[in-house]
Amino acid sequence: MTEIEVDEAPTRAAGSSRRFVWGLGAIGVVALAVRWFLVLAARPTCGSEAEGGCFRVAGLALWYHEQARLLADGHGFAHPFQYLDTGDIIPSALHPPLYSGILGLFSAIGLDTVTAHRLISGVIGLLAVVAVGVLARRLGGDRVGLLAAGIAAVYPALWINDGMLQPESLLALLTALVLLAAFRLDVDPSVRRVAVLGALIGLATLTRPEML
Repeated sequence: MTEIEVDEAPTRAAGSSRRFVWGLGAIGVVALAVRWFLVLAARPTCGSEAEGGCFRVAGLALWYHEQARLLADGHGFAHPFQYLDTGDIIPSALHPPLYSGILGLFSAIGLDTVTAHRLISGVIGLLAVVAVGVLARRLGGDRVGLLAAGIAAVYPALWINDGMLQPESLLALLTALVLLAAFRLDVDPSVRRVAVLGALIGLATLTRPEML
């Protein structure tokens, strides 16, 4: 069985680290631009009169959006469809709570529109790109890290979720962080690193249950 040796990576020079940080920062700008262009220009949120090519919130996207608003209003994790149909507040665990919980935090400070939630998801997607780059750098060095981040920045299967209010945006970030924490634990085991890995797995499970 082939093993990836991550504990024998050569020490990186300070100049190399700075180039990686600047390169990853530039890729991050591109990643955010791609995601926000989708939300603001390529497929903006539908208004009162739907136009061709706009995004109409429905299905799971509507669930997360409305549950976040209910959470911000102090109703907890309520069933949003039941509330929209009858006005009744009924607690629900039908879908994992972390994604709507994060959107709820921003809703509490006034960022509670569909467009705002989509833009916030774009920022989560940006963080996922950065995490992918850091993970790949740990495995293969600066060039591999930047290449992986560059692919993640423009890969449609990643950025499409950000504009559609799907929890996979958050799941991509947490998956990369889980893997990074696992490699760090393998190289230098400690109770703290076990706790970090366990916490990240727990957060991933609160995003999509199959991550357990």
